[in-house]
Amino acid sequence: MSDDPYARRTIDGREETDEELGERLNREVSELLEGLRVTLPGVQVLFAFLLIVPFSQTWGQTTEFQRTSYFVTLLVTLAASAF
Repeated sequence: MSDDPYARRTIDGREETDEELGERLNREVSELLEGLRVTLPGVQVLFAFLLIVPFSQTWGQTTEFQRTSYFVTLLVTLAASAF
């Protein structure tokens, strides 16, 4: 361990200066945003397909369980899209 008063200890025991810590946090945020950029369009496409389902010709033949499952899936997808 160094005697540098500006060094900070991280969880894994390494020492980082404030500048190194800031760079690491920026990289982690960038990776998180990149993951969101990939995930969000997929969730939106899934939500769009789910919105189309009730307008299909076979919607009237679905059981109560299938409709309940559909609405639960729709709400979960809506929440995922919102978050």
